[in-house]
Amino acid sequence: MIFAYAYLLTLFMAPQLWIPPFIDLPVDYLIYPIWLLYALLSGRLGRTKFCAPDFFFMAFIAWIALSIIVSGTTWNLMPIVVMKYVKWLVLYILIRCTVSSVADLRRVAAFIVALVYILVVEGIQHKLSPTGINWAGQPLGWIDPAVLAAGGTGRTKWIGVFDGIGVFAVVYTIALPFVLQYASSNFSATVRWLNRIGLPFLFVALYYTGSRGAFLATLALISLHLAAKYRVTLKTIILASTFVLVAFALAPSHLTQTRDSSNSAQNRVDVWAQGVSMLASNPVTGVGRGNFIEHTRTIIAHNSGVEIMAETGLIGLFLWVSIITSCLRAAYLRHQACQLQAERDIVSGIILSVVGYIISSFFVTLEYETFYLLLALCVGTIDAQSTKHLYRKRELIMCCAIVFVFVAAIKIVAMLY
Repeated sequence: MIFAYAYLLTLFMAPQLWIPPFIDLPVDYLIYPIWLLYALLSGRLGRTKFCAPDFFFMAFIAWIALSIIVSGTTWNLMPIVVMKYVKWLVLYILIRCTVSSVADLRRVAAFIVALVYILVVEGIQHKLSPTGINWAGQPLGWIDPAVLAAGGTGRTKWIGVFDGIGVFAVVYTIALPFVLQYASSNFSATVRWLNRIGLPFLFVALYYTGSRGAFLATLALISLHLAAKYRVTLKTIILASTFVLVAFALAPSHLTQTRDSSNSAQNRVDVWAQGVSMLASNPVTGVGRGNFIEHTRTIIAHNSGVEIMAETGLIGLFLWVSIITSCLRAAYLRHQACQLQAERDIVSGIILSVVGYIISSFFVTLEYETFYLLLALCVGTIDAQSTKHLYRKRELIMCCAIVFVFVAAIKIVAMLY
C-alpha cells in the first residue's frame, strides 16, 4: 500500500509543486516505474483478472486516437492526449492491483480523508488570511463581481490537478461520502466523533470554494447518504427535502442563481450548445479529442460529458459511459456481497464519491486522473466470480439509453435556456 499512499500524497498535497526540498521532483517517473515493477515481481499484476471496465478503457483510448486521426487538424495532440490517457490506464491498473479487498479500500479511504482534512485547514486558512495567499503561494481565485462589490472575497483554490476555479471543491466532495459514513455508521467512537467534529469544517471549506457544482453535489450526496443509510421512506424523503430547501434558502445567491452578473451560467449553456453542434457535424468520431477549444475559440466545455461527446462522438461517449457504469456495477456487486456493515459502508462511500464527482462534472470539466482513481477503487475489490456479471445485454441497453438521454437533455437545455 505504500505506493498507493505515496501517489495519493503527491496527488492531493503535491509537495513536488510547492515545498522547497521536493520542488520539480519528477514523481511520476519515480512512483510509476517502481510501483509497476513491484506489481510484477509480487505477482499482483498476474493475479489481476481483467474485466469489462478494463477493456472499455482500452477501447476508449484507441477511439480517442482514432478521433484525432480522423479530425486531421491537430496531430500534435496525439502524443499529448493519448499518452495522458495511457498514463491514467496504468494508474487505474496499478490501483486495481493494489486495492484488491475491502480492507485495502478502507485503508485508502482513511488516508484520502486524512489528506482532505489537511486541505480543509488549508482552504479555511486561505480564505481567512489577510493576504489572501494560500500555503502554495496562490492568491484567492475569481468570483462573481457582484459578490466582490458587496464586500466578499475570492474563491479558494489549490495546485496541481486542482488548480482551477471550482475544481478544488472536488477534493472535498471526494472525501464527503466517506466522512458521512464515518460520522454515522458502526465505526469506533473515536472515528465517529472525529468526523462529526470535522464535518462542519469540511462544509465551511466547501462553501469557501464558491462552486455551484460542489454545492449541488453536496446536497445530492447528503440526500443519497440518507436514502442509503435509512432506506427510501417517507421520513427520509421529507428529511432530505427539508435539508435541501433550507440549504437553498440559506445559501448565497451566487451558489443558487442560474443567472449572474458575469454570465457564467449562461456562457456554459452557450458552450454546451456549441458542443451539440460539433456532435451534429461529426456524430461518429467527433471533432477529435482536445479540439473543443479550437472550435469554440473561447472556452472549454465546462462539462465532462459534453466535452467527451463533442470530441469523440457518440461511440466515444458510449465507451466513456460504459467505463463508468461497469465500474459502479462492480462496486454495487461488492456491496451486495459484503457481510459486515462496516464493509458495506465503505463500499457505499466509494460509490457515492464517484456519483458526486459525476454531478460536479456537469458544471466543470473534470476529466482528470482523480476520476479514474475513483473508478479503479470501485473495481479493485470485486471478486473474480462476479466479473462476468459486470456487462450484459441489459447493461448495453442501459448505456445506450444513457447516451441518448444525455445528448437529448443537453440539446433541450441549450434550446430552452
